[in-house]
Amino acid sequence: MQVSAHSPDLVRAQARAGQPGDIPRQRGETRRRTASPCSRRAIRRAVPLVRELTPRDGAALDEVFAGLSPRSRYLRFHAPLHQLSRRFRATLLDVDGRDRLALVAVVCTAEGPRAAGIVRLARTGPREAEVAIEVADAMHRQGIGRLLLTTLGHRATELGLTHLTAEVLAENTPALALFRSVFPDGPTRRADGILTVTCRLAAVLDPPV
Repeated sequence: MQVSAHSPDLVRAQARAGQPGDIPRQRGETRRRTASPCSRRAIRRAVPLVRELTPRDGAALDEVFAGLSPRSRYLRFHAPLHQLSRRFRATLLDVDGRDRLALVAVVCTAEGPRAAGIVRLARTGPREAEVAIEVADAMHRQGIGRLLLTTLGHRATELGLTHLTAEVLAENTPALALFRSVFPDGPTRRADGILTVTCRLAAVLDPPV
């Protein structure tokens, strides 16, 4: 369910509790334990948190990329991509929250927070932007792509945008269905095996889940 656009550290905040023998305990010292940011309730609910990606979120970017199969990477980037070059990685982290905005979905697991997907837009005009999305394969069919796109739609509207476009490989029917389920209004053009999907942003979108 990956799509690509042609324009250009989630630090896993899980503190390790001390184990016996790690550091000698001094007399009168009480060992401090830092609670995991993923409570048992959050793990049971399994509701992703969507937040803005920052230039310091290289770990989140790497985690989502590592979660993509070779097929998903091909659908997302329109080419076989085994790793992110330093230059391309820097481009993907070059976000300013306005002309280049990215959102990351984080899910809680027993091991701690996990970056599950990223959606991004790059402004191409006063009211237009290109959009791209990727969701780790293990997180498919859990509503994460829809949540990311819906949240991005709200942010795009706040930024004064009225149209989003995405370039989707014609064979990537799940991505096309996802876009049309969130943004049903707008034309789709096909050329050389690539679908250019135009999404008109409604004045009021359904609130994100």
